[in-house]
Amino acid sequence: MKGLLMLVGSMLITLASCTTSPNHSTALPCTTASVSVTCFLQSGQATLNATEDPFAWSSGAIELAIAFDTADQSQSAFDLYQQALSRSTQIEDSDRRGAVLVEAMVGLADFKPTDEALNLANEIIRIADLSDAGRQDDLLAKHVVVKAVHGNKAEALQAGLDLPQTNAREENYKAVSLRKLANQFAKDGDFERSAIALEAITMSISYYQAMARSDVARAAYAADRDELAEALLGAADSIARAQDSGYFIAAALRDIGYSYHLAGVSDLADAYFDEAVTVARTAEKQNEMARATSRIATRKADAGLQQDAIAILIAADTLASKIESPQTKGYSYYEIVGSAAFAGRFQIARSWLANVPDMPLGSSSSMLSAAKRDLAWGLARNGDLVDARLECDAIPHAREKAQCFARVVRVILQPNMTALPRYL
Repeated sequence: MKGLLMLVGSMLITLASCTTSPNHSTALPCTTASVSVTCFLQSGQATLNATEDPFAWSSGAIELAIAFDTADQSQSAFDLYQQALSRSTQIEDSDRRGAVLVEAMVGLADFKPTDEALNLANEIIRIADLSDAGRQDDLLAKHVVVKAVHGNKAEALQAGLDLPQTNAREENYKAVSLRKLANQFAKDGDFERSAIALEAITMSISYYQAMARSDVARAAYAADRDELAEALLGAADSIARAQDSGYFIAAALRDIGYSYHLAGVSDLADAYFDEAVTVARTAEKQNEMARATSRIATRKADAGLQQDAIAILIAADTLASKIESPQTKGYSYYEIVGSAAFAGRFQIARSWLANVPDMPLGSSSSMLSAAKRDLAWGLARNGDLVDARLECDAIPHAREKAQCFARVVRVILQPNMTALPRYL
């Protein structure tokens, strides 16, 4: 199946190169049928140009800037990011303005390493309203991760260790940041700093301890540090099973299985995936059962195991259908639709769209538009750029439409890209 993923990736890159030159320019004018990298980027920019809402513009621009950076158009990326920060000051609602700045800080960690990205992170701190203690904690914790990617790793680690943990909110932000630091250091081959960050995750729920060890184990396997990887996964298993929430246990077991799959240990991978499906049904709430199950299908798809996903998706559908709250049910189906699309099950994904309401939730303009954005990404990852283009074009909300074009660009250029977190 990995061979199939490589073949699909090769096809996508070939298509992109046939329609674009090395700098992603194109000799032909872009139309609504164009599926080149350049034309997707132009459509994303045109979407922003057509909206006056500063929140939708800024949030959409952040993801489009990441796509420009992925396409090696760094100056365009930084210009767009600066415009997004400037427009964010026009957002009247302080919560939405703060949400955009958090998105912007998170997005910078996806940029190629550069001093300019770190300068933008510092600009975010400068313009943010840090009178909101929660927003301050969130931004400063995420700023530490940007430092690890773009700045001095020793300073980033110390800043992460020094983050406050005097209440549950601070503990959560610190645990998340230390997890990301451990993963980033490991991917950079710095397993010494990674170990320090790992051992420092003693706050918040133990779920983060388990997930961080799975993250680092994957990097260890990639670096031929098999003994370290196996020790980390053994520790992740023990930590996962000591929890009392089926929702979190299932997630941790799922990622242990994913790690073993990438290492080629298929028997253990299958066992962990299967157990995760069983444990997900022990989650406390019906929506947690459904979403935990659908996320296993997403990880299966990330692993190239699309053929295994359909039974898991049907189980998630059965669980979601019993949810009583219309909003919670809609949000669960938003996740399930995306999981089905990521696994290449487009017919059933489209049929489940009927369960996703066209209403805002979180930062989204519409859960339905967000689901269609995810459908387009799944189509693109599975090689159908024409239908992905049609899905993006049909999204009526500027934020999710711009994000759609941006995410399709990223998966064209990074065909082994895993599914993004499903936050709205």
